[in-house]
Amino acid sequence: MKTHFQKLFYIVLFFFKSPKGLYFWGCFFLASSKVLQTIAFFLPIKVLIMLGSEKMPKYLSPFSEYMNYNDVLVFLIAIVPVVYVMHLAFGIFFRLLIDKDVARFTQKEYHVDGYGNANLGKLKRLHNHTSKAFSDIIVFLLTSVILLLINPILTLAIWVVTLLNLSLFVKKAFYVHDDTRITILKLHKRQFVEYIASSNYLIVFALLVVQMYLVSGEIYGAILALLLSRQLFQAVQRFSIENIYFSKLI
Repeated sequence: MKTHFQKLFYIVLFFFKSPKGLYFWGCFFLASSKVLQTIAFFLPIKVLIMLGSEKMPKYLSPFSEYMNYNDVLVFLIAIVPVVYVMHLAFGIFFRLLIDKDVARFTQKEYHVDGYGNANLGKLKRLHNHTSKAFSDIIVFLLTSVILLLINPILTLAIWVVTLLNLSLFVKKAFYVHDDTRITILKLHKRQFVEYIASSNYLIVFALLVVQMYLVSGEIYGAILALLLSRQLFQAVQRFSIENIYFSKLI
C-alpha cells in the first residue's frame, strides 16, 4: 500500500506534465513572490539602521571605492519599491499560470499513474492545494540557500528542527480525526502544527543572540537571517497544514 507522501509524489508528477511547464513555473513564481516579500520587508529596516549609524556596513566595504555611503543609501531606497512590485507581479504570474494550467482539465475523470482515478472536482482541488504545498517546498529550498550563505551553522540547526517538526506532525497531527484533541492543552491538530512551527522562531532567535554575543556578527545578516527563518518555518507550517487536508482527500 502506498504511503501518503508516495501518493502525493505521483499526483505532483502528474501535474508536472503540464504543457510548457505551467504548473512548475506557477509554483516557482509563488515561491519567489514570498521570498521577495521578506526581502522587501528587510530592506527598509536596513536603510533605517544605516541612517542611524551613518556608516557603511563592513560587508559593503569592498564597494567603497565605487560607491560612497550616500550612494548606497539612495540605491537601497530605490530598490525597495522595485522588489515590492516584483513580489506583487510574481504573485499575479502564479495565479495566471495555475489558472491556465487547471483550465486544460475538462474530462469527467482522469487516471493518475501510481495513484489511481480522480474525478474532475477532486483533481482541481488537488491541483490547487498541491501547487501551494509544492511552492512552499521551493520557498524552503530558496530560503535555505540564502541562509546557508549568511549563516551556515544556523541553517543546519533549522534543518534539524524542521525534520523533528515534520516527524512530530506526521505522528501526532496528520492522521488524527478532526474531533481529536492533542496534548494536555487539548489543541486541534491545526493549532498544534501552528503553535509548534511558530515556537521554532524563538529557538532561532535564541541561537542568533548567542551567536551575536559570542562572535559579534554582522547585525544586518542577523536580522535577515531572523526574517528568513520566520519565512522558512511559515512554509513548513503551511506545508504541514496542506498535508492535513491531503490526508483526508487522497
